[in-house]
Amino acid sequence: GGGCGSFPSRSGDSAPWVMLDVRGDRGAEVSDYTQLAVGTQISFDCVYPVSAGAVEAKFRHHGVYIGMLTPELWEQMEGCDPCLLNRHCVIHLQRDEQRLTSGRVEIHAVEDFCNGRPLFAHRCDDRGDEWAVLARAFEKLNQTVPFNHKTSNCEHFATWCTKGERSSKQGEKAQELETATWSTIAVGAFAFLAAGAMILSGAAGSDSEKRRDRRR
Repeated sequence: GGGCGSFPSRSGDSAPWVMLDVRGDRGAEVSDYTQLAVGTQISFDCVYPVSAGAVEAKFRHHGVYIGMLTPELWEQMEGCDPCLLNRHCVIHLQRDEQRLTSGRVEIHAVEDFCNGRPLFAHRCDDRGDEWAVLARAFEKLNQTVPFNHKTSNCEHFATWCTKGERSSKQGEKAQELETATWSTIAVGAFAFLAAGAMILSGAAGSDSEKRRDRRR
């Protein structure tokens, strides 16, 4: 597969009802990813559907840079594509585009991961040493795991690899924004229905008065 080259997917040609921006810290733009330290958390901007095309979100897809995939490293990875040998790679949680509630931890070449989009590196002062980061990342390689953009997303996986604990600022922001958005939609829908009920009530009252007038 092409990795996250296909990650930003829209549910149709029409614009969504709501577009949320849940992107967290941008990080520093990377001009040469081959100079990154192994274990660096990286990301790029993308858009994906949240709720059947009604809501879409601007998101940052995160992964962990694992350096050049040498033959020695490749031999330790069961089922790893030989086409990745001697290429600079990233490990990340890739959402399943058919089953949106699950994802798979995969390795892709960095250029396929971001597919030409600007790449950003995230500073992590409490990042573990590179071997601890790689050990956690490779522990989950090729595993299918639950995916939820608020509670179990690519950023949760990347921060767990780099720091040993799961966190996602954009997951927290998504929860807050979605709650506020659906509350607004619910209030608007209630107001619309209430206005419709008043119009119907007024029309019914007017018809009743006309009938009384005719009986006179």
